[in-house]
This record gives sequence, C-alpha cells and structure tokens, in this order.
Amino acid sequence: MTYPKLFRKHRRAIAALGLAFGANLCFAADSPIATLASTSSCAKHIWADRGRAPLGFIKGVALVYSRRYCELRRHTDTAVTVMAGHAVHSAKDALNLYGKAGGSDVDRLRAVFALAMGEGMRESSGNTTEGYDKTVCHQTVEIAEAGLFQVSHDSLGRSVWQQRVIDQYAASPSSCLLDTFLEGVRPKTIPVVGVGPGAEFQTRMKSCPALATDYAVIMFRVDRSHFGPITRKEAELVPECEDLLRSIEKEADANCP
Repeated sequence: MTYPKLFRKHRRAIAALGLAFGANLCFAADSPIATLASTSSCAKHIWADRGRAPLGFIKGVALVYSRRYCELRRHTDTAVTVMAGHAVHSAKDALNLYGKAGGSDVDRLRAVFALAMGEGMRESSGNTTEGYDKTVCHQTVEIAEAGLFQVSHDSLGRSVWQQRVIDQYAASPSSCLLDTFLEGVRPKTIPVVGVGPGAEFQTRMKSCPALATDYAVIMFRVDRSHFGPITRKEAELVPECEDLLRSIEKEADANCP
C-alpha cells in the first residue's frame, strides 16, 4: 500500500487525534502576515557568512509561525505543545543552550521560530531545494540530509510529533507553502540518495518547506545535537526576527480561526 493510500485509509483516525491540517490554519502568501515579513528589519538582516535571506524564506517561516501561534492560543493538542512547552530534557533543548528556555509558552515559541531563521540560513542559506552535503563521503539513505535545515531520516524517533507533522502535510500538500519559500531562491537539482523511506523523507523535506520548518523546530526542543550550527551556537538568534514574530502575533490575534 502506498503512503497516500495508507493515509487516506486512516484519515478519520488522524483527524480525531487533532492532526488534520486543513486550510483553516493556512494564512495566504499574500496575507498581511506575509507583508509584515517582507517589510521587516528581519528581512533586511545580513546573516553572518550568508548575506541577506531569500525573501520567501522569511515569509514562509513567518506564515508557519502564525499557524502554530494560533494553535497555541486555542490550547490545541498539536506539535505546538512540544515547540512551546518546557523541555523534558533541558540538556537537549536548543532554547536552554541559547538562554531562552524561560518565560511563557509564547516567549518560547517565538524564540524557537526566530532561531529557526538563523539555523535555516546556516544550513541551506534559506534554500529549500538544498540536498545532501557533498563534502561528506560514503553517504547513505539514512544519513543523507535535505532541505532548509539539513535533516536526515535517522533523526526520526525523537518525538511522536515528528511523524505526526509528516502525516499532517501529507494530507494537505497546499499547506507546504512551496511557492512562498521558493521566492528569491535559485533551485538546485541535487538528487536524493538511495531509495525507499529514507529517499522519500529527503524529497518531502525539499518539496515541503513548511513541514521542514515544523520538523526542525520540534527537533530543536527535543534533540539539538542533530544541528551542528546550533550546538556550536553559530546559528544566529536575531532580535529583529523576534520583533517580526511579535508583530505577527498582534496580526494573528485578530485573525486566528
């Protein structure tokens, strides 16, 4: 049975668990939130050794943040509980490393998405089509990294929410925001490594950047060791990007479904 057929078979059960990811959570790429992102100081920031981010990357992360912020306001039992809550293991939590683990749930959610902007710029320069690291010898389907945050199939299993967000986006491909994230990007054509579930994982992370963002944010809170730039504190956490997310919260407060 193929993956889409398997999902359709269990769609009702997944929706009952609060995992359906319908259009009511998706803010359009031409929404006021996208405009806020486009005109923000965050969008103008010059990232160390990377330059200015592709505009679509900042807009895309901002839109994904608005979705999760609305879920947090509604006290929804989704991946936002891991993204915004207190870490189970503080030593594995990126926010703890960056001194951002305190405050409210909203403070942590804002900080971890701002950190996602910095990590995405370090890993891929904000390019969702980025493939495996060609400097790594002896690539395998399990360790081959892909997408904005250069995650690999062997990262699965740290949290139940990792597979659940994959299922959410499989059910609603339009929520991937691919066209948004591609704005200002020169697409790459690096092939995936191997076949099977690991290769499918690489394809998903490159073709569904909103998924890659959510997936990475979960990982930041449960196992930061997967991300070298975070462990070395090379990923920037820029105050102007936190300010952007604060402005998005005000906009979302009036528009959250």
